[in-house]
Order: sequence, then structure tokens, then C-alpha cells
Amino acid sequence: MRGDFKLTSAWALVPVAALLTLSAVLFAAVSNLRQDADSLSKVLGDWEGESICVDKNRPACKNEHVVYHITKKDGETDAVTVRADKIVNGKPEEMGTLDCKHDAAKSTLTCEFTVNNTHGVFEFIVRGDEMEGTLKILPAGTLGRKINVKRRPDASPQK
Repeated sequence: MRGDFKLTSAWALVPVAALLTLSAVLFAAVSNLRQDADSLSKVLGDWEGESICVDKNRPACKNEHVVYHITKKDGETDAVTVRADKIVNGKPEEMGTLDCKHDAAKSTLTCEFTVNNTHGVFEFIVRGDEMEGTLKILPAGTLGRKINVKRRPDASPQK
């Protein structure tokens, strides 16, 4: 009878061990989500700088002073919305809005788009309060723009 008790007691530890393992896995998952959210918050806010046209085969392409307004995209942990303005005669003119993916491990933003007959991808590397990026025209990958922007000092990251 005593042997049955030990066997039953040993089997009682299985659910406890399973709960401890599940707790550890959930804790790790929540920690990763929190780190991704913290990393995403580093790109949110207003960014200002220069977008330089390097594709001389596109006569409509002009150098621009730009402001990017970056906000978290609702319902997605790794996505942002970029609303882009160009500054003309000291005033913002809206150029458009892009949905972008944030890769926390690489500190990058990638924004693929199609407008009329142009298919392209903006790729940015985020380094603190500075972002450096390019626009590549697809499918050939032709470099269209080089972009350098800095976080506006009056625009703290938004959560």
C-alpha cells in the first residue's frame, strides 16, 4: 500500500512540472513582446531631413526636405504607419502614407508600395535619433533616393 502512495505522489508532480514549464514559456514570450514594443517605440515620432534623388532617368524626381510622422499601426506589434510630408516654401505638403514593417533585431523599417506604375521599397536603418534609408525601384532594384532624417527634438517617441 505504501508503494502505491509513492507512485501516486510522483504522478501528482507531473502537472506541477507542466505548470512551471508553461509559466516559464509564457514569461519568456511576454518579455519578448515587451522588448519588441520598446524597440518599436524608438521609431515612433516625427523625423525630419533630406530625401535626395539619385535616379537621373526620372525627370520628375526632385530633392526634397521631408518630415515623416511615424505612428504605431493598430493591431500589429511590428508595424508602423508613415505619413510623409515635403516642405515647400516653408509649409508641409502631404506626399502620402505608407505601412511599414519594423524588424527589431535588425533595427530596420521596410515599406513596400505600388503607386500607379511604380513599385518600390523604402528601407531604413534606425540608429538612435537618426534614420538612413533608400528607395529602390522594383523589380530591378534601381536606387531612386537616399534619405537621411533625424528625430525632431520637439517630438518625443509616442507609445
